Amino acid sequence: MLAKSRPRVYYLSAAKKAGLPAEVLTHIYVTFIHPLPAYASPVCGGLPKHLSCMLEGVQKCCLRIIGIQSDSLPSLSSRRDTATLITLQHILQDSSSPLNEFCSTSGQFLQSSSRGLLPSNKE
Repeated sequence: MLAKSRPRVYYLSAAKKAGLPAEVLTHIYVTFIHPLPAYASPVCGGLPKHLSCMLEGVQKCCLRIIGIQSDSLPSLSSRRDTATLITLQHILQDSSSPLNEFCSTSGQFLQSSSRGLLPSNKE
């Protein structure tokens, strides 16, 4: 994801040097650069801290080029967390999902100290 983002960041800086306004640069970022790190966000829910920082660095770099504050857009990690929660909710609401075997009726995961997750119908 990072390797594909970097050339696009260059194009964003070239657009800035061409004198395009911040609104257009923001649209360029949201349309061409942001979808790359956001594409696999539901899968990358448990991303290691150093990789998460690298992805956040791409967004900070782009926002610095555009000339807007870094808190003007939600962080990629908050978007990843939201996408992961939404995906998990969809899976749990699907009655045909095999993951329902690992959940109790209240939607809480059952823990076992020695074996991890236990199916709710087995004790």
